[in-house]
Amino acid sequence: MNPGTASRLRKAQATSDRWDSLAPALSRTVRHVFKDLILGTGRDGVCRYAHATIAESCGLSISSVRRALAVLTSWGWISVQIHPGGVNAYAVGGVLLEEQGGA
Repeated sequence: MNPGTASRLRKAQATSDRWDSLAPALSRTVRHVFKDLILGTGRDGVCRYAHATIAESCGLSISSVRRALAVLTSWGWISVQIHPGGVNAYAVGGVLLEEQGGA
């Protein structure tokens, strides 16, 4: 396993542990989608996955992914920059994408 992947896995586990303690009432679906976004986050702090990619990775329907993303956005865990007809950009941790110079 390369160092970048190992680092993202450690970050996902640490965030998951924090998540589990802060929001135990949230569904496994929401947590699973959040972990997938973390693992897909690049060095710029942004994940650029299509809904279908997240759904396939998590074994969920696209509608379940959309609902989970809505929950994550409403709780401030992610922010979303929508690209109509393309792949959305998700900033994990609620960092505004505009503050990073766009996506």
